[in-house]
Amino acid sequence: MNRHIMARVGTAVTATGLALALGTGTSFAGGNYVGSFKKNGKSVATVVFEPRNSSGGPQFTDVIDSAKDGHSIRAVTYDATTGKRRNTCETSSVKDCEISPRIAKGHKVRVKVYWVKGRTATYLGTVLTDKGKLPVV
Repeated sequence: MNRHIMARVGTAVTATGLALALGTGTSFAGGNYVGSFKKNGKSVATVVFEPRNSSGGPQFTDVIDSAKDGHSIRAVTYDATTGKRRNTCETSSVKDCEISPRIAKGHKVRVKVYWVKGRTATYLGTVLTDKGKLPVV
C-alpha cells in the first residue's frame, strides 16, 4: 500500500475515533467530513469526504466497512449545487475513491451512504457537518 493511501486511512481512523469519542455521528477532522452510520444499533460504516489533501490535490471519498458481515457499503458522492453525481465507492473492507471531475470550490457536497446485500440497498444516511448541514468544498 502506498503511503498516500495509508495517510488517508490514518486520517479516516483518527476522525472515526474523534466521532466516537464525541458520541456523534458526524465529525470534522483536519478539513475532512466524517459520517458514522449504524444499522439495527450496530456501527456498520464510516465514510470520510476529503475536500482536498494538504497539497491541494484530488478530492476523495473514503469508505470503511466496520461490520464485515457479508455485505458492502456504498457511498455515492454528488455535487449538490449542480445535482451531478461525481463518484460511487463500494467496498466490504476499506477503500478510497478519487472524485473526478473535482467538485468546485464553494459547492455543497452530498454523500449518500447505503448498506448493500445482493441486489438490496438500504439507505443509512448522508455525511453532514457537525451542525447538520451539507459540507461545502
